[in-house]
Amino acid sequence: MINSGSRPFTGLKKNKLATVKSLKAGTAKVDITPPLDIGILMSSVERKWSPFLSIRRPLMCRVLVLSDDDTTVAVVALDLLGLTDTSVGGWKYFKETLGEAVGHINIIVHCTHTHSAPESLALTDLYKNPGFRQWIMHVAQQVKQCVEYAVLKLQECYVTYGSDILEHFSLQRRIVTEKGMQVSHTLQPIPEALFKKKPVDRRIRVVRFISVQSNTVIASIIHAICHPVHEMCIPHISPDYPGVLCALLESGAPSGMPVFLNGAAADINPPTVSCGAACADTHARAIAAIIDHIPFKTVKITPFKHIRRNIQLHPRIFPDAPMLTDCLARINIIRLGDLSIVFLPGEPFVQTGLDIETQSLFKNTLVAGYCENSIGYIPPEYAFEEGGYETGPGRWSYLDTSAESLLKQGALDMLVKAAQQ
Repeated sequence: MINSGSRPFTGLKKNKLATVKSLKAGTAKVDITPPLDIGILMSSVERKWSPFLSIRRPLMCRVLVLSDDDTTVAVVALDLLGLTDTSVGGWKYFKETLGEAVGHINIIVHCTHTHSAPESLALTDLYKNPGFRQWIMHVAQQVKQCVEYAVLKLQECYVTYGSDILEHFSLQRRIVTEKGMQVSHTLQPIPEALFKKKPVDRRIRVVRFISVQSNTVIASIIHAICHPVHEMCIPHISPDYPGVLCALLESGAPSGMPVFLNGAAADINPPTVSCGAACADTHARAIAAIIDHIPFKTVKITPFKHIRRNIQLHPRIFPDAPMLTDCLARINIIRLGDLSIVFLPGEPFVQTGLDIETQSLFKNTLVAGYCENSIGYIPPEYAFEEGGYETGPGRWSYLDTSAESLLKQGALDMLVKAAQQ
């Protein structure tokens, strides 16, 4: 069942910007949990998947539609590992199935990257399973209905923004040792010094869309940067900490409908990997507690713009390398006055996100990864010199060494264009 709603918000009084009528927001959500036999990724290297045993929490689709007189954008957040051109049978066809070609609605798909959702990146042969294809088409139809319902719920809004820092729940996972590059969770117990290793970004950032009429929060974009791998390889369907967080916010704090956007988190892990549901729940509660105390400031909401661009990247040459269609980077940017949100495909490193933000012309820039069709890991050139899992090559990391610089420059060029509009 598709749901929509908002909760009373008492943290801010109405102000002069509350009379601005140029921006509207609407929300909807729906369950997209698969059958248990549409299984979990157990090893990308060995290309293994396994059926689920149970459902710990349902996987959800959450939709936020933003619109003014000229532009309508739907941000679709899915509790999924990711989607590729191959796994959905062609990205253009998939987006048309979502309804993007109808009603002049621009749809941006983001996956929270939970590792306790189906193996939907075509890293194994699961995507060839008829049951998988049937489920993917069901997801597309559910998303389409969600977008349509959110459009019906549009109401005038104003926007606020706030940020704070959450310590000790994320760290730079690429650790150079005498044995070579290792992933942080293999070094147990994790030394306290590793939490100081850079680069890392521990900010929790929130953009709230507040009804002009009722002064209630319609929706909140929650931006955090960390792999959702607390429940990795545990065969129970779960949205991990992003989904738990959204459920907590919906039941308690005045956040309206939460929309979680994972940032440039390719090389950022929690200290607890494959440790189970309790760790995911603890992480979610910690973020919720931070959000409760974030100071918010009103954001100028005009101009409201959306721009998109495709950049053709190329794979390295190795056996079983993906096709060019799985190397097409689809970048989207939303501008809300002096705030911008950059939606990057695949798994960008945290330094890439920081570089884009630092060079952006906007006062505040949020960089989300895992958007549109996944193009795998996007390592900066220095990472190829260091080696490690994220550099592959394999179906999880296949782009050539120029990909990160091309993607970053493309995003920066788009930000300049957005700032000029």
